[in-house]
This record gives sequence, C-alpha cells and structure tokens, in this order.
Amino acid sequence: METKIKQNIIYSKEEKEKLIEQLEEDILSDLKPSGFSTLAIVVREVKDIDFGHTSALDEIADLISVLHFLAINRNNLSFQIGIRGEVPSGGASSFMISDKSFKLFYRRIIFPIDLDSKRLDDLKNKGLGWFNDVLHRPVESRTELETRILNAAIWIGNSPVERTERGRFLKLCIALESLFITREEFPYGATIGDRLAFLLGKKPADRIEISHIVRKIYEIRSRVAHEGKPKHEGDLVKYMPYVFAYSNAAIYAILNLVKNNNWKTFDEVRKHFEELKFS
Repeated sequence: METKIKQNIIYSKEEKEKLIEQLEEDILSDLKPSGFSTLAIVVREVKDIDFGHTSALDEIADLISVLHFLAINRNNLSFQIGIRGEVPSGGASSFMISDKSFKLFYRRIIFPIDLDSKRLDDLKNKGLGWFNDVLHRPVESRTELETRILNAAIWIGNSPVERTERGRFLKLCIALESLFITREEFPYGATIGDRLAFLLGKKPADRIEISHIVRKIYEIRSRVAHEGKPKHEGDLVKYMPYVFAYSNAAIYAILNLVKNNNWKTFDEVRKHFEELKFS
C-alpha cells in the first residue's frame, strides 16, 4: 500500500497515474485463477509519514471489519476470517512503503478463507456494492444514516476477533446503539428494545419477546461494562446469539428502509419508529 504515490519524486506524472490505475483494478469485482484481487486502496498525502501510516492502517482495519461482517459465518460467531498473506503463526506482518523508507507492522493473526466466485456472489448479495459505494466517498460526504450503518457493520465485523466473550458481547451491543439511539436517549435497553421490536417483530407476541430479550441484554451489558462480569456466568453464552442475530438483522432492515425511502438522517428513522409505536 503506497501512502504517498503522488508526491514520490522517483516516479514521473505518467508513472504515478499508471501505478494508481493498476492498484484500482479488480477491487473484489473479478476473480482470476491464481491471481489477486485488491481489497482496498488508501492514498494519503500528509506531512507526517507516521500519521499517514497510522490513519491508513486504521482505515484498512475498518474495511476488513466490513468484509468480516459480510462474510461472517452466521452459525458460528467465533469463526474468524482473514486476508491473503496471513498465516496461523500467532502474528502477521505488513510492509508499509513510503518515499523514504519502509516499516514493518505486526498484528494478531486471524485465519484466512478462500475467496471464490460463489463466496464473492454471496458478499454482493449481502450488500458489498452498497458498502463499497459508501466507503468510496469521502467521510464528510456520507449521510448520517450511512455512517451509522457502516459503524454498526464495523463493530459486528470486529467482534469475531475479540479475545473475550465480554468484549464480543459489548461490541455487538455497540452495533445496536449505532443503529437505534443517540447518546441522550436513556434508558438504552428500553429504547432499543422498543425500536427493534417494531422493526423486526411481525406479531405483537414477537415484539413483546424481542423487547423483553433486549432489556435483558442491556442489563447484562451494564454489568459487564461497570462490574466486569454478568450476574450469572451463563448469561453471556445464553444471550450472545440473540444480540448477534438482532444486530445483524437490524442492519439489513434499516438499510432497506434507507434505500426504499431515501432517508439520510436518524430523525427520519426515529420518526418512523414513533409512528409505528403509536399507530
């Protein structure tokens, strides 16, 4: 990943343009036998090369989390995926090349999967195109709802590589919060429970059940966040599948609302829930 291609004095203007053009080929749109497909490109023009590397690595980490979200095994939350070049040796290295030198970064390993045409089609069906369009645009041009959906997907995608059940549970809860509330809307459990119930529940009995389970989830979340553990040891195991399923389903349900209604702000979604609640 080249962070300062455009400022590199080694290349002519034509060579820089050709290099960037080559990097932009085959971005998860076409798979070639024994070839490579580019996951993402981050170009940074900064005065501080260390800051450029750090910000580029952070953005790549978010991109990989989105891919994790799309490719995650819904039947096994502990299943981890990685990208080509990672090996199960306890650590993976990334070479970051700059104009002046190179640096070697290490990060914890996750296990890779093969990205074949069938899996690529599955990623597209799960929204790869939408996420690609949003990520391709500058942060400041994204709508509030696009940012919320993207953040929720990143939290979910990051949860499988979390080392502890407590950390995984908290990240999935934060994904729900990204979708359903603002910081001022207390209590979180009741507010999210009601909105999620109306979003996913088809019948009154389903809505009551969803609302009740979410309140329990947030009772556990509060204890884990403030006391370090749930009241009962088995609570995380029991309720992890619920928070995982609810956060995943909520992303696609809200994404459909956004697409169908061309909504851009969270107030539009909040108004929708209020109308459902009092209808």
